[in-house]
Amino acid sequence: MKNYKIAEKTIQIKFIDEGKHQYFRNFETEELASYQIIFEMINHLEPLTGLQEDENGLKYKIVDEKKLVDIRNDKGIVVIRCEIDKTKTTVYFIEGFTEIAKYEHILSYMCFTEVVADEGVISLHATAVTFKDKAIIVDNNNLTKLFIEQWIKMLNEENLISDDKLFIKLKNNQIVVYANPWNGSGNVASDYEGTLKTIVLLEKGLTEKIIELDGTEKMDVMVKKLGIMNETISNKKLFNFCVDLCDKVDIYKYQGKMKDLKNIFNKIYFN
Repeated sequence: MKNYKIAEKTIQIKFIDEGKHQYFRNFETEELASYQIIFEMINHLEPLTGLQEDENGLKYKIVDEKKLVDIRNDKGIVVIRCEIDKTKTTVYFIEGFTEIAKYEHILSYMCFTEVVADEGVISLHATAVTFKDKAIIVDNNNLTKLFIEQWIKMLNEENLISDDKLFIKLKNNQIVVYANPWNGSGNVASDYEGTLKTIVLLEKGLTEKIIELDGTEKMDVMVKKLGIMNETISNKKLFNFCVDLCDKVDIYKYQGKMKDLKNIFNKIYFN
């Protein structure tokens, strides 16, 4: 069981097989943890009954002040149970379950995201790089994985913060970007924390165009990006964060062949 500091939050995680989670080594710390995530094996899981449903459609049950959630396989058999309280999440895998490392990765990310949300840390699915000592977020949802890998290689000496997931937060009147161990490739800048300069939306095109979005367009992009679809309490917090982000960060749409990303970033950075 080790402690990890991610996005200024120190948590303690007990993996069943730590060797399958080498990306976490960059984030190890001796600081005391305020939250635990523990993974264990169990020989039997009785399906939950009398379930409630939260604002996001998740079915759960409260037992002894703990929130219990079952995960079933394609045959409807409970193979994972999560027990969640204010200071700890315990995840039980049924004996014989064969995808432990995969679900330790997924569920530790989900648990951490829930914990830090109350502290204003937002999870975002996107790529981020450092450029000229600032962070640039690149949204590439419309591009193929191969195409993304090609333009990441173009950056050469620039540091990859994340090519999959990242965390952002309003801090000291700036939007800050954090590296994390749930990055897709694992090639992350250890303990990276930096100011977000801009967000670039990449689209393939025959001719080069760099378009700066106005306030309304920026809000439309970020509301969709963060999945704000209804009037829940958590979504109201996300909406307020969107307002702050759009007020402090420029967002550009780039259309072109993307043969020279450094030139593109320079144009945007010094605009």
